[in-house]
Amino acid sequence: MSNDDDRTQSYVPEEMNGGVEGEIERLEAQAALTFDKELFLLRALGLQEDMSILEVGSGSGSVTDRLAEEFESSRIFTVEPDPVLRDAAHRRFLSKDKLRERITALPGSCEHIPLESESVDLAFVRFVFQHLADPILAARELLRVVKPGGRIVVIDFDGELWGLSSPYNSELMPIHARVFAAQSQRGGNRYIGRHLPKILSTAGYVQVALYPFAVSSDEIGIEAFAPIIGPENLLPHVESGLVSMSEYNSVLRDYQRFIDDPTHTVLSLGFLATGVKP
Repeated sequence: MSNDDDRTQSYVPEEMNGGVEGEIERLEAQAALTFDKELFLLRALGLQEDMSILEVGSGSGSVTDRLAEEFESSRIFTVEPDPVLRDAAHRRFLSKDKLRERITALPGSCEHIPLESESVDLAFVRFVFQHLADPILAARELLRVVKPGGRIVVIDFDGELWGLSSPYNSELMPIHARVFAAQSQRGGNRYIGRHLPKILSTAGYVQVALYPFAVSSDEIGIEAFAPIIGPENLLPHVESGLVSMSEYNSVLRDYQRFIDDPTHTVLSLGFLATGVKP
């Protein structure tokens, strides 16, 4: 059985900048930023029409919506532990006739999926494993619901390999390290990207592979990155005392200098790990 207590302490939408509404906006921006690259890899890995898809940690449905648009005959199941995000997704799906009958939104988590064993062709998990205390346990539960020959796809990033920004302010490094350490103390792992292949292999998948993908501000514009890299994302850490107000003000000034610099660029790097159920 699953319930709302499945939510990991490493990710609490209410504690993100702007609360739940702010987090829904950030999730939408995140999907818009990287989904095209993810879709390219999903198709290369064999995802096609009529395959059943499970998305775990589906949030407010920003990626689910896009998957449904791309794979119009696929049945999609979503599992989201946070009740507010799940309700937002449910309202989103109900507002679109072509999604209403094809998407089933369920409570649960990576560790407790309310589906029968061997029931889906693809299990898709985005930016969730970094928040899990036991990602191998989650990978095994996902293995349970995937059909033999079916596939898991896990997308996440690594705090030391996140990409680059130019010009870069090295004073940000200790602040980011402190934020990442705080996530670790709450049961997460901001450096999960490097561990994904071993997690999947240990959980029992075969044909395990890791694929990097990148998105550049020179491709899509710096504005698309603003909700992800903006200094305001540090405000919850200012409120908690993890980041001082003077540090925040310094980051704010540096960010404005970065935006004003005509040579500015951001390159975001993500990792897609995949494996097949034997």
